[in-house]
Amino acid sequence: MSEIQSADNSLWRFALAFYSRPGVAPLCLRLQSEQGLAVNRVIFCLWLARQQQGVVAELFSDKALQHWHYERLLPLRALRYSVREERQQDNRLEAAYEQLKQAELACEKTELQMLYDLATANDLCPALSLPADDLARANLEVYLQTVQGQWSGLLQTLLDLYTETGI
Repeated sequence: MSEIQSADNSLWRFALAFYSRPGVAPLCLRLQSEQGLAVNRVIFCLWLARQQQGVVAELFSDKALQHWHYERLLPLRALRYSVREERQQDNRLEAAYEQLKQAELACEKTELQMLYDLATANDLCPALSLPADDLARANLEVYLQTVQGQWSGLLQTLLDLYTETGI
């Protein structure tokens, strides 16, 4: 994420700062590959907790957000993964791979902007007065319900890193 310039919103700045913390990036990628979780949505849940906001499951069903994630971001990621494998056999693909990587990061940045806009434009993220760590877990559990996911040791480790960072 750090290769793209910071957007002018607190979610993007939080995402950059948190993702760059030691251990966070590999853990997020494992959550993505092993549990099928969307890293942006996980980070969004944590950011909301820092803002003293909860999340309502309906937010994750927003049509534009779903379309962007499933019809734009994920196919681009799949293409990048494919080229990543092919470039091992053909080094001429390196520049194309790097451009796909930048395009995917730009799509992730757009998705974070969409999440930020949803959080600030409606009542799907109510203000709550709970400790940030408890609120972070509650937000993650709401997200997990929307993807039929379960709490895991990986998520607990990420939550522990979140607690330690104080970002």
